[in-house]
Amino acid sequence: MTLNLFVAICALILTFPLVWILMTSLKQQSEVMTWPPTFIFQPTLENFRVLFDVAQAGATSYGTIKVDFLTPITNSVIIALGSVIISVLVGVPAGYVLARRDIPLKEDIAFFILGFRFAPALLVVIPLFSVFQAIGLYDTYFGMIWVYQVVTLPMIVWLSRSYIEDIPKDIEEAAAMDGAKPFRVVLHIVLPLLKPGLIGASLLIFLLAWHNFALGLILSSTRAPVTVALLKLLNPGVQFYPVMAAGLVVTMIIPVILIVLGQRHLERGLTFGAVK
Repeated sequence: MTLNLFVAICALILTFPLVWILMTSLKQQSEVMTWPPTFIFQPTLENFRVLFDVAQAGATSYGTIKVDFLTPITNSVIIALGSVIISVLVGVPAGYVLARRDIPLKEDIAFFILGFRFAPALLVVIPLFSVFQAIGLYDTYFGMIWVYQVVTLPMIVWLSRSYIEDIPKDIEEAAAMDGAKPFRVVLHIVLPLLKPGLIGASLLIFLLAWHNFALGLILSSTRAPVTVALLKLLNPGVQFYPVMAAGLVVTMIIPVILIVLGQRHLERGLTFGAVK
């Protein structure tokens, strides 16, 4: 009973900010600014209309700011999805080599790759700003997907390495004794066994790319991701809190859908190799 109560309290604390944002997105501006806050109100979708309707945004009581939210969402989908694809194509082979091959300084190389995951984003993004402008990669999808590998690639390398280490090596050796080439062993034996963990890892790094802010803020303009586009709603003298909340709700929709659809794979990916 005590444990159930503790879990319920934790769940309430974690979900309250999400519920509050959803409630704010359905309120009028006058209802948001009242104190104490109102929990009983007439819901409205006006904030979502303002968020997506560029022509009408300038004529509303929220101010003269024009908001285009479809483009940033498209940008985020392209950048996050491209980052996942590149990370998987590069990271899984790297993880396989680190797991199965005896190479010099293997652990040092692995920790060097992991170090990029914990490095401050500004440590990377400030020097890259000048480089990207010089070589023409500033505000391009290719440049954004490339720099997002700092966030996504180390994660996929380490996760795939741990997953591969949990796959019995005897299976690969048996296939090799039957005449299978190394490429066929990886393609037809390792990857099918790796599928649950790989899908879970892909979902995790998609979320990392989707919610990244610092890289998109400095290295993009017209192709800015949705997290950066939310800054356009913060302007001096304009009360845009309900529309900001509506934008936050929209940014959560795609990650929530992916988590719901891939929940089974995500759970197996997080526990992959826990029990042999």
